[in-house]
Amino acid sequence: MILRTSYIPVILSALSVFMFSLWADKVQAQADTSSFAYQKPLFDFDYQNPVFKLSEGQKSNKNMFLRYSGFTGYREGVMPIKRQYGFNMGTFYDEETGMVRQSIYNASIIEMLTFGFAVNGLPDPLPSSIIIEAKDPSVYMYRPVYGDKDQWMRKNGWCYELMMPMSAFRSAGGGEYVKQEIMRHFSLRWGEEKRKVKALLLVRTNNEEKFKTRGQGPVMSGEDGRFNNAGLEFLGIQIEKAGGMPPFVDETGYSGTVDMELGAISYNDLPALRKSLNYYGLDLKEEVRELKMYILKEIR
Repeated sequence: MILRTSYIPVILSALSVFMFSLWADKVQAQADTSSFAYQKPLFDFDYQNPVFKLSEGQKSNKNMFLRYSGFTGYREGVMPIKRQYGFNMGTFYDEETGMVRQSIYNASIIEMLTFGFAVNGLPDPLPSSIIIEAKDPSVYMYRPVYGDKDQWMRKNGWCYELMMPMSAFRSAGGGEYVKQEIMRHFSLRWGEEKRKVKALLLVRTNNEEKFKTRGQGPVMSGEDGRFNNAGLEFLGIQIEKAGGMPPFVDETGYSGTVDMELGAISYNDLPALRKSLNYYGLDLKEEVRELKMYILKEIR
């Protein structure tokens, strides 16, 4: 269901807790809105107000009975929330009524479960560390091989809103409660597991350490193939950004910084990358390792 208006009336009982959720029988792509020519929403969207319209009695919430949660599909023209470290959930607290509202807009299911956290410009957890066990993994997380991200998001993006008393939200676990709601809605299980997986190992081919830094100049972390005063973890970051590679594991045992000129290469071109690294006594090889992975699994 794609919401086309800013508000939807919600009728709540004054004597009981009302839980509002748009449940889906199965996860599926949303309606394709890629042919839409406009760049702005069809309504004046106000991030400060709830999506669902409340009556005056519900707004006052004198008995603290009001609570609801709702899911809708992608909303054209509504920008996702982006807070510090990529955090994509907006939090609005009303001191007068004691209510808290949590909102996520136009996010993939994985982005909803991870709240969009990012480190060094990369999602946390890393896409290479996520295993999706589902009939159609492509609907849960965007990958570059799926083509244009905006087009993909129009078909697979979701919005979520929760409103409940702050005291109840805290006692229910806060953000963990939101994750449980998302998993329950989509019939999913999400969590960490140790798995034996194919990994991309960085290893030494000799003990010369030609890569060791001279300690001069600014830090350069490999965006253009040049590393200066940068740790080897930045090589892993560039490989991860390129996409399509197994999890990166540094097995060199070297903890210092490096200077390397790898040239104008693509970080997902493994043969070319290996050739450039070989000059510095380094190599990349694919082997199985037991790693901490994040597993998303359909449970229906």
